[in-house]
Amino acid sequence: ATLVPGLTSRWWAEPRLPYRGSTTSGLVAGRAEAEGDSGRQLVFGLTTRCRPMKERRVSERELTLVKEGLESWRQGDFGSIESLLDPGATWRAFEPGEWDCEKRDDILRTLRERHEQGFARGELEVLDGGPDAVIVVSHPRDIGGEDWPEETATVISFRDAKIVAMQDYPTRDEAVAAVS
Repeated sequence: ATLVPGLTSRWWAEPRLPYRGSTTSGLVAGRAEAEGDSGRQLVFGLTTRCRPMKERRVSERELTLVKEGLESWRQGDFGSIESLLDPGATWRAFEPGEWDCEKRDDILRTLRERHEQGFARGELEVLDGGPDAVIVVSHPRDIGGEDWPEETATVISFRDAKIVAMQDYPTRDEAVAAVS
């Protein structure tokens, strides 16, 4: 499969134990690697929680939209990201304050800044957050240094195939608890 012109991708899965505080039976992690002129690079990580069949899950459409949005961010394609965001979309930091984004333009400005700072290079995990929600886990300290948190998790909420809200949490466990 071609992910980016000149790059080919491959997927693999590896079993993982449930993360701390999890009530799920385990994790399956998928990763995509791309090979091109510059060698191999991690494109993004995908993690899906195993859930009992009676629980509702996020749709494949939302998972696909998030993966495409993350790839657009990595490539600096902000037009594609804009089309995923509802005009009234919000992005809230884990503590209210200056980091909060009140509309789509604020979100795009912040994503541009983070792209310029190199955060788009970081490894990201995409988790099933339940109906109409996806969780993206990042490790900003790996790129930004000691002044940045070791881990953050963002719950992305959808309505009619558009992102309407993003809420940051300090850890994956807190984000998962918020949507459980």
